[in-house]
Amino acid sequence: MKISTSRLKDKDMRSYKLMEWTDDRVKRFWDYESNYPENYFAFQAGASVIHELKRYFKNAKSALDFGAGPGFLIPHLIAAGLEVTALEFSDDSVKKLKDKFKGKPGFKDVAQPEELLSKKAKFDLIMVTEVIEHLNDYYLDKSLLLIKDLLSPSGVVIFTTPNNEDLSKLMIYNPVTDEIFHRWQHVRSWNVNSLRIKLEEYNFHVVDVIETQFLIHFNPRVSIYTKVKTKVKWLIKRILLGKIARPNLVAIASLKG
Repeated sequence: MKISTSRLKDKDMRSYKLMEWTDDRVKRFWDYESNYPENYFAFQAGASVIHELKRYFKNAKSALDFGAGPGFLIPHLIAAGLEVTALEFSDDSVKKLKDKFKGKPGFKDVAQPEELLSKKAKFDLIMVTEVIEHLNDYYLDKSLLLIKDLLSPSGVVIFTTPNNEDLSKLMIYNPVTDEIFHRWQHVRSWNVNSLRIKLEEYNFHVVDVIETQFLIHFNPRVSIYTKVKTKVKWLIKRILLGKIARPNLVAIASLKG
């Protein structure tokens, strides 16, 4: 697990053990969080993500929502005119998505990796939305190799992730186990350089890496309270810190020809 330790040192918390995110713990964590859809990034900003990034996939016909979760990005991809497949990794997640989107126009299927690989499926667009900050080295390697196998020769993959996040600021102490963990199960932080270098390491052609801020003000599914709170927090940071870094990082990549 890679984290920024500046705050931990300041608070003399180096003696606390970082909790290991086992597969079972990750599943139980997100099973619980699924009760609060308003906290999901794609619920809040999915419409803005597709609106701001559609120029990168204007010729795409098929899309894969990689690590789709509850499927909050899927309606926005369908609204953009794409035929959408969802990829999830557990039988339970696959069943939930099938039940939720069965028969919906523009929704093709939901599948696990082995099924897509056996069919030699290829996609013009792969959206990897707020996924890579959750992956340890083992799963990051598996995911990037899988994306390469599923991306069409002329396709694009788009990664979104928090921009240069200081993970220490959202660490929580568990008094039962005497361990600390990140509130949103993030295990690594990305910036423009580290994300570009990692994708190039896997032989992707990096089209662009940009810092941005996805907006939620035009999403009718987000409460007025959440919209106002987000705006106020941003204004306070701007007043106290002056120019602040944009919170969202996006990388657009393709396969090397």
